[in-house]
Formats: sequence, C-alpha cells, structure tokens
Amino acid sequence: MTKEKTIILLLLLVLLISGCSNKTVKKTNADEMKNSKLFSENEIVENSNSPSNKEQSSIFNGFIFTVYAAGNETSYLSTNYMEDSTKIVLTPDIEISLNKFSLSMSSVPGLPFTIDISKDDIDNFNIDTIKVCVDSGELNNWNRDTGVVTSEGQSITIDIIGTGETIYWSPGFDAEASNTRNIQITVEAISDSTVIGKQNIYITQDQNGYYYATVGELELM
Repeated sequence: MTKEKTIILLLLLVLLISGCSNKTVKKTNADEMKNSKLFSENEIVENSNSPSNKEQSSIFNGFIFTVYAAGNETSYLSTNYMEDSTKIVLTPDIEISLNKFSLSMSSVPGLPFTIDISKDDIDNFNIDTIKVCVDSGELNNWNRDTGVVTSEGQSITIDIIGTGETIYWSPGFDAEASNTRNIQITVEAISDSTVIGKQNIYITQDQNGYYYATVGELELM
C-alpha cells in the first residue's frame, strides 16, 4: 500500500469517527431537552394542584344563621326551644317571623340566633373567631344547663368550635331600645386578626314585642 493511500484511509477513518460522535452529542442534547420539557410540565401540574393555589382560588361562602320559631308567632319561646321550635336558616331578602319576646314574659334571655361557618371555610381560610356587634339592645350568652345568663353588652367575640354558637339579642331594660323598630347585628369572620367577610342581620319590630328577621348579602373583604 502506498503512502498516499494510507493517508486517505486515515482521513476517512477520522471523518467516520467524527460523524458518529456528532450524532451521539445531538441525541444526548435532544434527550436532555425532552427530559427538561417533561420536568417543566410536571412542575406546572404540581404547582397548579398545590394546596396554597387551591386555597387562593376558593371563595369564602359566608355564615349560616339559624333562627327559631314556634308554631304561633304570638307565643313565647320555651326553654326547650331548640327541640320544640322550627329551625329556619336566614337567606337574603326573605323576612322570617320570629316569636314574641318580652323580658318579663319570655323563658329565654333574648331572641336566639345560632351562628355557624362551614368546616371547609374554617379550614381553607384559617378562621379562628367571629365578632358580633349590635347597634341597639344587648347580646347575651346563656348556659342552658346551669341557667346562667351573661350579658356581653353590644359586642361579643365567638371562638370557632365547629358546631355553631347561639347568642341572644334582647332590648334589655332600656325603654328606648325596647321601642326601637330597626336593629342591625353585624357579624364578621376573622382570620389572623383580619376581617375576611361580614354580613348583617336585620331585626324589625312592627309592634311591641313582635319581631321579624332577615339577612343582608355577604360582603367579602
């Protein structure tokens, strides 16, 4: 074999080896890009399903207000009103006739309102307390087992326990409050010292001792 042929064969061998190497590099780069794309897509899916994003996209659904009414609106609630009365959930723009109330005649310390929040809302928004304020009369707590009534004035804070809390609105012994025709109770949901939603209960007295209630729209803060 001549020297020229040997050189030509060596050059062909070098070109062949170089071509194989380039194909390997190109295949490696393509595989890396494919894997990188798959990782990015998986990361996006995982992030979209993360609890924090789900929580941020959810909306506080508001409060559940339950009132109690006997069969006859001219009668007074008994001490066993929770068992004996009809439970009605307040909804906006629908007025509910409550029982007649009088401090001297009633067996309860006020008109009862049970305030609750769904467990999903409590968990999603980390709601720890509910604040209740009234612009006339007073709010009371009543231990039905012991009969002890605690006056809270015009503001009360309820710790969330997940089973609903019943408060009692009363005109008290103030003559002006007893004759007030329109009473507003404001209820606020609080998470980490921040109000995230509020709703008003409206009580109307059309004649002495006869009360009606409705609820306003939820306001998200």
